[in-house]
Amino acid sequence: MPRHTDATDVIDTCTDITDGTNIHPGIRQIAAGLIQIVTDRTLDPAATTLILSQLAGAADSNLIHAFGSAIAHLTSPDNPALSSFTDDQAKKTSRYGYLARLDLQDPDLATNTSEAIAALDTPREVNPMHLTEEQRKELSRKVKQVNKRSEERPR
Repeated sequence: MPRHTDATDVIDTCTDITDGTNIHPGIRQIAAGLIQIVTDRTLDPAATTLILSQLAGAADSNLIHAFGSAIAHLTSPDNPALSSFTDDQAKKTSRYGYLARLDLQDPDLATNTSEAIAALDTPREVNPMHLTEEQRKELSRKVKQVNKRSEERPR
């Protein structure tokens, strides 16, 4: 059985990340946003589904992808803060930033989040005998989407 993560884990991690005086305000905002999300008692399944998609479930448009892009930018020659680097140091920094971006944009990272989204969006008990034709079509469409994502994953 998987270990359940309560909001305390997120709060403690975000507090650790932002514990200090030299923390960039943007990092403080990200951490505060995550804490706000996990402590929001007003979330319903639809809002939870949307948040999961925005965090890591959408194919190419989610925060994990944005983090990868930010790392790649911050380690690239486009970042003026790195202008004093030697060519070798700049290439090495840029290469590792690029590799980090690839890791964070790996389609497999979204698979489990997508599965959680599908599970949230599926009725608890589905009795095909009691579905309307429209519900049957919608369920069939969702099953096809999940199967397609599974088939498209690199092996």
